[in-house]
Amino acid sequence: MAAGIAATQRPLPEIGFFFNTVFVDLIAIALTLTGFVCLIGVAFPKLWAIEMVGSSLLVGLMASYFVALSMLTIEYPGSRMFLLLFVAISLCPILWRISLLGGEWQDRRVVRKLNHV
Repeated sequence: MAAGIAATQRPLPEIGFFFNTVFVDLIAIALTLTGFVCLIGVAFPKLWAIEMVGSSLLVGLMASYFVALSMLTIEYPGSRMFLLLFVAISLCPILWRISLLGGEWQDRRVVRKLNHV
C-alpha cells in the first residue's frame, strides 16, 4: 500500500518509459487499492476470498512491473539490477500467502463435502 501511495506522489519512471502519465497514475492507484484489499482480507479472516483476489491482482501488478524493469535492464545492463531483484523477492511472500489461502480453501471444501455426506 505504501508503495502505491508513494507512486501516486512520484510516478514510476520505469512504467512511464512505456506508458503515458495518466496510465502510470492508474497503475499506482491500482497498486494502492490492491494493497488495501489485501489488508482487509488479513484483518478479517472471514474475508479470505477478497484477500485471494487482491493478492492475485497484486501479483499481476508486481509481475508487470518486474517485466518492465527487465526490459529496461536488458537495454541498460546493471542500471536497475538491485530494484529488479527487490521486486522479484517481494513477490515471494505474496505467492506464499496465496498458497496458504489455497490450502485453507481446499480444507474448507473437504469439510463441506464431509458435512454433506
